[in-house]
Parts: sequence; structure tokens; C-alpha cells
Amino acid sequence: MKIYSISVVLTPPSKPSMVLASASDLSSFSFFQRTGVAEFMNFFAKTVAERIPQGQRQSVKYEAYTFHVYKPGGPEQLAGK
Repeated sequence: MKIYSISVVLTPPSKPSMVLASASDLSSFSFFQRTGVAEFMNFFAKTVAERIPQGQRQSVKYEAYTFHVYKPGGPEQLAGK
């Protein structure tokens, strides 16, 4: 299993989510694909983090990739992907 990206996402209840920190290794993609792949990963991270309830872990499969998301409960409103 290869990890392509790790992100920390702020998910306030009534506002859009925001990626606070992210690290990616896109070296296995071609130079021309990297920008699109990075944008997709950020979009997917924010979208999935918004839809998962507090205190949940969930794995989302999209095509050949699996995204693991953890959204602990608490006042911080953070999620990790």
C-alpha cells in the first residue's frame, strides 16, 4: 500500500471545510497529472470530511484508491485523511 497524501481538515458545522495542513507524494504520477491529482485529493478530503459524523472512522473507495478518514469528536472540529 502506498500513501499519496495526508491531510488535516478543519470542519466547522455551518461553514465550508478548510485544509489546514497537507503532505503529498505524487512522484508516481506524470508531471502533467500532478496538479490535477493534488487538486482532486484536496477536494475529496474536504468533501468526505464534511460528510462524516463526529467520532467516526470511515474508508471510502474511489476507483483504485481507498481514502481512510478519521473524524474524532471534540470542539476542534478536525478530521484527518
